[in-house]
Amino acid sequence: MSASAEFKTVLNNYNLDYLKEELGPDYHMTESALKTEIAAELVKRNIPYKNKEIKCHGFRISAERNYFENKECEKKLVQKIKNETSDSYKQNRYSAIANVFHIFCTSNMRTLLCLENILAEEGKEKWDTTVLNKVLELAKKDTDYRGDDIEIIVMNSKNFKNKKKEFKEKLNKHKRVIIISSYKTLAEGQNLQYNVKDTEGLIRLPGKRKGKEKDLDGIYLGEITHIIRRSIDSGQPFDRNERNKNISEQIFQAEDLFVQSEIGKTDKDKWIKEAFLGENKSKQYNLKSIGVSITRTVLQAVGRLCRTTLKSPDIYILVNENVLKKMNVDDLNIKESQCLFPPEMLKILELKEEYNRDKERAKEDSIKEAWEEANKSSFRSLDWINDFLENCWKLIEQRNWIEMREWVLKYPTLYDEAKLPDNILNEFYFHIPGRKKKYYFKAYNDFQDGVEVSFADKSNCRGWSEMSEKAAKLPYILKYKGMKEYFKKKGYVTSFRCCQEF
Repeated sequence: MSASAEFKTVLNNYNLDYLKEELGPDYHMTESALKTEIAAELVKRNIPYKNKEIKCHGFRISAERNYFENKECEKKLVQKIKNETSDSYKQNRYSAIANVFHIFCTSNMRTLLCLENILAEEGKEKWDTTVLNKVLELAKKDTDYRGDDIEIIVMNSKNFKNKKKEFKEKLNKHKRVIIISSYKTLAEGQNLQYNVKDTEGLIRLPGKRKGKEKDLDGIYLGEITHIIRRSIDSGQPFDRNERNKNISEQIFQAEDLFVQSEIGKTDKDKWIKEAFLGENKSKQYNLKSIGVSITRTVLQAVGRLCRTTLKSPDIYILVNENVLKKMNVDDLNIKESQCLFPPEMLKILELKEEYNRDKERAKEDSIKEAWEEANKSSFRSLDWINDFLENCWKLIEQRNWIEMREWVLKYPTLYDEAKLPDNILNEFYFHIPGRKKKYYFKAYNDFQDGVEVSFADKSNCRGWSEMSEKAAKLPYILKYKGMKEYFKKKGYVTSFRCCQEF
């Protein structure tokens, strides 16, 4: 029985709706009675977790959250990573693993499995084993780790058998081992449990299965990418069979996502066209199937820690925040589904909930902060305009007024901080959270008693007015013959642009 077979995603899993339609009466799902029976057995098996004999420690890993305390070590780490690559994405991968190594050094883990989407190789800029070893040394120095018993082993599908043997030999020599591998190599099928001579201090799960094989102590789940099949890089050696297989997979993915109503016909046609052209312009979307597929990969990966009945009293689950961000668990918030998951997976779901709460709280704080700044900005601009109009209407005021009108016609919204005016006008702009091109305002006593700004939809609220390109009548003005050309010639905008950040 597979814990992930019923995950409803058309990517990296069977299209369940298609199978159901094709198989008709021969299509069967696991019966609820059987699930209930299995769940009851798992509850008994996981009693040591419930009684806190086994504790799952969860960590959210991010490149932005720095565990290093020694400023010298931190500086060397940053410099080492920058010397290795100028690509911010790759830099973040190294920064995240540095935090993982830091946690390993300060924990009681003897074994840790680190999974990424790519394999580490010596001299490989994206994921260099030489750099990883130097990062580990810096983590040891920062934590004041005096031992020389921590070693890194890099496993791939070609060297798996030999490296697994080496892994066990190092453990027999009382080494602490960090395994660096990829999801493709180890997330499915390959097992890393190992024999232990001394079981003292370990926890045995209830059940008939015995033996002296023990599971790993921890796992780090790095970023999971390329769920959508991408076109083969034109810079790679040409392989006709591989290319044809790649194109076929892209076509099937596009068709399946279209049938599931996750993409429209226009996007489907684009994907298929790009498959033949070898392009990857429109293949990354925030689709449900991508999120569910990532969750499925996470469940399969964490299964590497759940192969035996012999456990350490402390198990460490480290998950990159980008994985938590992209996971879709909407269909897992059902008691029947969750009771079939191991405690390690439930810890990841807890981390996901915690991440969502923190993001929502940060979003609310950001909106509140932006709202306060918007209202302050509105009061400042209103006061300035009133003072401006109350002065004598001399030539200088007339010139300034014309310049202000010209500026607003060119930049009603700002999407580039470099374009901020070097004068009083820069105080009149404010940030709108999210990708919005409008806001609402309410004037009191014909602007004499101030104005209030809101980012929420107030279109049906009495006394509130909309501020947008539509409210400013811009689309209607541009319909007049020659106006669009005139606006472009003068450098005026023909639409309000927006960006999440300046």
